[in-house]
Order: sequence, then C-alpha cells, then structure tokens
Amino acid sequence: MANTVRKINADFLGAYLDGWADLIEGMGSKVDLVKNGFLTHLTSRHMPDVKIENAEINNDLLSKNFRTYSITTISPGVTTITYIAKHGSDLFASWRSFIRPTINWKLMEKYAYIAVILGMIYSLLLSILDQIRIVSMVFSYVKSNNAFINAFVAWILYGLGIFLIELLILTIYRNIRKNISVNMGCSVPILIIIALGIALFFNTGKILFPAVKTIFTMTSTPFFTGIFMLIQGIGAAFSVFTGIIILTMPVGFVTKRNLFAFILNEPGIFDVEDILGMNLSVHKSLLRALDEAGIKSSTLRTKQDFKSGHHNEKV
Repeated sequence: MANTVRKINADFLGAYLDGWADLIEGMGSKVDLVKNGFLTHLTSRHMPDVKIENAEINNDLLSKNFRTYSITTISPGVTTITYIAKHGSDLFASWRSFIRPTINWKLMEKYAYIAVILGMIYSLLLSILDQIRIVSMVFSYVKSNNAFINAFVAWILYGLGIFLIELLILTIYRNIRKNISVNMGCSVPILIIIALGIALFFNTGKILFPAVKTIFTMTSTPFFTGIFMLIQGIGAAFSVFTGIIILTMPVGFVTKRNLFAFILNEPGIFDVEDILGMNLSVHKSLLRALDEAGIKSSTLRTKQDFKSGHHNEKV
C-alpha cells in the first residue's frame, strides 16, 4: 500500500454502487486495533489489479474538512472507501463503493483513426478537384488564345530549324577536324535546348513569355492553399469523429439500453467479477478485523447482496 496520502473530493468518486455499515456499541476503544487488522488482512490478499492506499476525502471543493479513509480502486472507475472511526464510546465501521464513468479510450482511438482516414480522403478529393479545375482553366486559356498557339508552333519550327543548322555546323566541323571525336548521342539534347533557347529571341518570345507567366500563375499552388486544404481535412476529420460519437448513442441505446455504451467504459463480465471480488475482499477483511478485536460477526448486520455495477445486477 502506498505511504503517501492523497486528497480526494467526494464529488469525483462517482455514483453510489454498494456498501455496508454497522455501529458496534461500547467498542470505540478498539478502533486502532480494527484499522490495523483490516489493512493487514486486505493487503495480504494480494488482489490482482487493485490499488490500495490511504486517502483524505472532503465533501466539496470549498471544504477544508477531511476524513481519512482506506480506499481500493479497480478498473473501470470503481472506488471502495472504508471508514473505521470512534463514534463516541462506540465503533463505527463502513465501506461504500462508487463507480465513476470513464472514457473508453480504445474505442475513441478507433473512432479517431476512421475520422482521420476519411478526413484525408476528403482533403485529397478537394486537391484532385482543384487540380482538375486548374487544368481546365489552362486548356480554356490556351484554346481561346490563338496568338499563343501560333507563337508556340512558330517557336517549335524556329527551334527545329536552328537545331538542323547546329547539326550541319557540327558535322562540318567534325569533318574538318578529323582528330576531334564528338559524341552525337550526348550532344543532341544540348543542341535541342540551345536551339529552343535561341528561338525565344525571335518574336515568338514576346508572346510566349507573358502567356507562360499567366499559365504558371494558374497552375502554381500557393502555400496558403495547401494550408487551407489541410485545415479543411482536419475540420472534416473532427466532423466525422463527432458524427461517429453521435451515431453511437442510438446504437448503444438499441443494443445495450445505454446511450453511452460505446463511449464510456461499461463493466463487462470480467470487470463484474473483479469488482465483486474486490468488494467481497474488503467486506471479509473488515469482518475478520472486527472478529480479531473481539467483536463476533454474528452480532453484526448481515449483508446479503453485493452489486456489480452491471445493469443493477445483485449477487
């Protein structure tokens, strides 16, 4: 059991689940003996997945009055508090169990994965539609601009003519200087680039440069456009996540009679057994401690039913 004592507000314990209490007359002097015996028996049981500690609990956030309890906690969100104290000349002993709603993070993670994937698909579709729109704009611009088409054709023809002249000059030069080896395969791409570059200095360049600038402006995607699409994708993912959460409510109500069955942790059959096991351990440890202090269990209030937190089941 942890040596540190933490402070807990009673409002955060959750909804009341189960409990037991009794007042043993004339046994107030044995409170320390019962406390020590209870903790000894409780810790010696080595309950799996159960945390045992002392805690100071107050009634509300503004209250400065605390009482010390022994508490045991187990998933999902079940806390059992045990209070053993002197009540005048009598001894008061009780334990109460609370269950607090906890988010089912495993389901939330799956919902988030689905939402992110759908958000990415949405963002990708937006990007594709935007690219289609840009390509359509470029085609419309080129189709409607006869001067650009004529200049482009002229540029290619000028470039071809200059390329042929380059080849002729290179062939003549190689025949004159026979001792120079020229790799025509490597030279052709360079000659084409040079020819097209020279062709731009004709009148075609005056038409092509402004048109190319316009097309570049149309096709270039500004930085903020990408950021905007990313934000849209994140927004879509958040909307899908919210939609999934909303849809789980009627599904949970129809299948399990619980609106939050697929949002919050609901005790399953294994959890029910663990909760009952913990509370039975607390109850029997307290009875044994009282018995060892000279208080016979036959004189105490009998507890018949134990609640598990699963659809008000009783055992």
